[in-house]
Amino acid sequence: MNYHKYQQVDVVNGEGTRCTLFVAGCEHNCRGCYNKSTLNPNSGHPFTKEMEDQIIADLKDTRIKRRGL
Repeated sequence: MNYHKYQQVDVVNGEGTRCTLFVAGCEHNCRGCYNKSTLNPNSGHPFTKEMEDQIIADLKDTRIKRRGL
C-alpha cells in the first residue's frame, strides 16, 4: 500500500480531532476529482512499518484526544 500524506493532527477531514492518512489507489475516478494524483496505486510513498508505528504512537498520545484515523 502507498500513501500520499499523513497528518498527525487534523480537524478538517471529519468530526473532532483525528489522524488522517491519504492513501493511493482510488478507483472511483469521480468527475471533478481534486486529488487525481492519488488515483494511481503506485504513486506516493510506500507504507512502512515505521509509518505504522508512528500512527499507532500518535493515536496512543493522550495529550490530544483523537477520535481515530
